[in-house]
Amino acid sequence: LAFSEISRVRGALFQTEFVTEPFDLPEPIGDVVTITEKIYVPKREYPDYNFVGRILGPRGMTAKQLEQETGCKIMVRGKGSMRDKRKV
Repeated sequence: LAFSEISRVRGALFQTEFVTEPFDLPEPIGDVVTITEKIYVPKREYPDYNFVGRILGPRGMTAKQLEQETGCKIMVRGKGSMRDKRKV
């Protein structure tokens, strides 16, 4: 009985008709809202941890991947955000 019921439900799930025409969204109403969130890094609590290196990754690939996955823009600013030319 359980097997036949499961088969019936599965069959009903796959027999639904899918819409093949593209889905049109209505035009947006109102002003475009930009949300900005600043996240401060606890540099004083962890002075030996390379936060900038971990966020940016090799050649900035980690930051690019985060931007693609989340749809946000990542900007690293402040002390330690630029490469020190003396260390190169």
